[in-house]
Amino acid sequence: MEWNYVPGDGGTVYLNAQIINEGKARNIYLNILYAANDWFFIEEGNSLMFLINGEKLLLSTSGDIQRKVFSGYGINEIAWYKISLEDFKKLIFAEEVKFKLSGKHVYLNRMLNPTNKKRFAEFYNQYLN
Repeated sequence: MEWNYVPGDGGTVYLNAQIINEGKARNIYLNILYAANDWFFIEEGNSLMFLINGEKLLLSTSGDIQRKVFSGYGINEIAWYKISLEDFKKLIFAEEVKFKLSGKHVYLNRMLNPTNKKRFAEFYNQYLN
């Protein structure tokens, strides 16, 4: 699932989902795509925190964070986060889902809207159910 735009202030953010086969395991990953004119420097480690109906869920980066400069267009940063099926379901079925993404000296807050959750539910129904 790509281009799942999450509106808010401070750069353009997409929160996407993907299944990656690792050996015999099928793992779910969320990826954050941050696009702006200035670097955010997504932190490695525990840099993505969700608040799902008031319950905290902290996710840690998996692998290297990708950073690219697009001449005349700005920069992109992409970070991957492994998430369990149980926690992924919580994102879909929760009434309220907020998240905080931590950068080197800054952070941003976002809230999933009904369209975001619908796209995650469609992904779940197509690939995981």
